[in-house]
Amino acid sequence: MRADVLISVFIKHLNYNLPAMIVMIIGLVWTIRSWRRHPPAARWALAAFIWMLLTYLLAVCWYSFGILFLLHNELPLDEQTPYIMALSCCEGVGYLLFILALNAARYPYRPPQYYDQFLEEDEPDRKS
Repeated sequence: MRADVLISVFIKHLNYNLPAMIVMIIGLVWTIRSWRRHPPAARWALAAFIWMLLTYLLAVCWYSFGILFLLHNELPLDEQTPYIMALSCCEGVGYLLFILALNAARYPYRPPQYYDQFLEEDEPDRKS
């Protein structure tokens, strides 16, 4: 197949996924800008945004060039199922990284016995 046809197919598939990729890039910028507030959560979120962006690019490449690889080797299109499942697993890892980022951002549980509960004799002296 000619290179200009492959490039046009790649650009067409890239345009289909462009809104999601733009959101991933906005998320990357936002994560970098808010890094000082909560570094552990930002680190996980940054890893998730990068992973998802790369997964989307890999999916675009697969749907542009990978299917041609199967057709070139005279394999049926049903043989692409493991590759599509691998892409789905990669996307699942990205969602798992988002969950880890959310988990890192939450405050740890503090049992009630550690709250400051003053007894009556512990109150500060008041001068009248």
